Amino acid sequence: MKVIVTQPAPAQQRLSFLDALRGIAALAVVLQHCAELLWPRFLEWSQTSFRPGAWGVFVFFMLSGFVIPLSTKRETSAISFWIGRLFRLFPLYWFALIVAAVLYQFDLYPRWPEFEGSFGRNLFVNFSMVQEFLGTPHLIGAAWSLAYEFVFYLFISIAIIGGFTNSSVKTTSLTLAASASVGLLIHPEFVTDPQNIIKSAIIPSATVVAIALFLLPRIQGWKHQALAFVLIFATVGFTLNQPRDLWFSFLLFATIGCGWVYHGAYTKQHSLWIASLLSLTVVVLTVVQFVWWANPASRNADMLTILAAHVTFAAFYQLRNVAFPKALTWLGLISYSVYLNHAIVIHAVPEIEGQPILTLLVWVLVTVAVSYGTYRFVEKPAHKLGSRLRSSYRDKYVISLTESGTTKTKVPLRATVAGGTV
Repeated sequence: MKVIVTQPAPAQQRLSFLDALRGIAALAVVLQHCAELLWPRFLEWSQTSFRPGAWGVFVFFMLSGFVIPLSTKRETSAISFWIGRLFRLFPLYWFALIVAAVLYQFDLYPRWPEFEGSFGRNLFVNFSMVQEFLGTPHLIGAAWSLAYEFVFYLFISIAIIGGFTNSSVKTTSLTLAASASVGLLIHPEFVTDPQNIIKSAIIPSATVVAIALFLLPRIQGWKHQALAFVLIFATVGFTLNQPRDLWFSFLLFATIGCGWVYHGAYTKQHSLWIASLLSLTVVVLTVVQFVWWANPASRNADMLTILAAHVTFAAFYQLRNVAFPKALTWLGLISYSVYLNHAIVIHAVPEIEGQPILTLLVWVLVTVAVSYGTYRFVEKPAHKLGSRLRSSYRDKYVISLTESGTTKTKVPLRATVAGGTV
């Protein structure tokens, strides 16, 4: 019996252009939130002309779409993938959430009216990271985008089990089609809407069943099928139950998908022209949808912001072989900390009266300093622990095959699907 040993791919070298763009995006979010507190006219301008902070978030979406498929090349299972994701995202998020909650009690953090009514319950739900899709207010406002990335991770988990991690073009195209069709018919918070409880049960259930009937026969082993069904159920439920118009949410998922398609171009799975065309399609559909359905007072800003995000990512992709300044790539390295910490710093550090520029500088410098600390003492140890646990999981789920009763070869236990292993 011939045994083929399949090992996880080696860790990828960090790409300079990704870190540089990540650093710029994080800084844009910080500057947006600082400036709108210091200069009310800036807030008015950003609502009607261009949103630097939202631009940074949309760029982050495309970066996630590009980076996450890189990690799937090293994964042997959806569980291994989630061990890495959980330890990369949640420790810092929980730490920031606890700090914000403590400051909240000492009036050093804004007391949002919608959060006050049921502080304990709202805080508990916030620990899930998907409060955006559960009708619960945020304690850390910037966390809304993490829910979309969380759902994308659920989908990638399904792709790992189902063996279609290279289907970025089809998936992104289907997401765009959904934005232009069912996305216009289903209203926000559809699943939990008490006025349409029957419809809210029928449509998500039918969607889950349809996807399961298509996908589950491709997967061998009832454990893998059961895990895939749970992931499908969660993905559909969260996708249909969000506070924004569903057509817009699908555009956000398609933006993440475009980053995934660019990754496919980077790994030579398809042409760069395909990635560019799909990115252009997202922009065109965004313009059409916003002209038809969005608030006229803000739609120009939203359209320009999404356009700028796609153009910026395309430009940086063209510079993928350029060596960017170390200061910029270092900022990208701590960008997740910057993204979560900046609101805490802005509200905890008092404004210098009559000195908006100096205040802005202090807020940015303190945010960067605090973020370096949380990266070093929270993020980095969590990453290492997640890596060890993931390696332990891989080692545990290894099978020994005996050839001729004497020779033993160890191979990772993977989800087996039609057409090969994942």
